[in-house]
Amino acid sequence: ASNAKLVFFFAPWCGHCAKFSPVFEEYASSRRADAQFVDEIGVDFFMVDATSPESEMLASTYDVVSFPTLLYFPASTATAVSPP
Repeated sequence: ASNAKLVFFFAPWCGHCAKFSPVFEEYASSRRADAQFVDEIGVDFFMVDATSPESEMLASTYDVVSFPTLLYFPASTATAVSPP
């Protein structure tokens, strides 16, 4: 079974994204380093520049139209759940 995923969609020109990016990166890094978290919770973290040509289709698939956007994908599914 694959891990759950938390995906941070951002735009380089977005001021809120610029403020949140280091927080997300630090949290993701600390969680990756926590073996108990990885083993018990099993969440992978991703940052996606939704404005890049490589990622525009992905952002469009999940109706990402504003920034920042966080989407949570439960384990073994491609169906996103928006955090409250």
